Amino acid sequence: MKNEAISERQATILIILFLLGNSLLIGSGSQAKQDVWIAVTIAIPCSIILALMFSRILSLYPGKDLFDILPLLMGNYIGKLLSMLMIWFFFYDAALIFKIIA
Repeated sequence: MKNEAISERQATILIILFLLGNSLLIGSGSQAKQDVWIAVTIAIPCSIILALMFSRILSLYPGKDLFDILPLLMGNYIGKLLSMLMIWFFFYDAALIFKIIA
């Protein structure tokens, strides 16, 4: 089997699209009612900072994905725990989106 990796630019675009799609489908700040603009105003800079952090980490370790980088940065046990938490979050988020769509 051929092992292919995505480029840093492709990973950054995927992260940005995930964050945007997630906030559009789930609806950010729906409990805030008339103050939803405050929630969105706070969420946009936080999302940009998160995307820039992921992009910088991926650029520092070319040829590796985030699940390979986390054990290098955080240690073997904590890195694998964070990887498992990220995978759980993506599955939970996907299930939530499917529930909203269906």
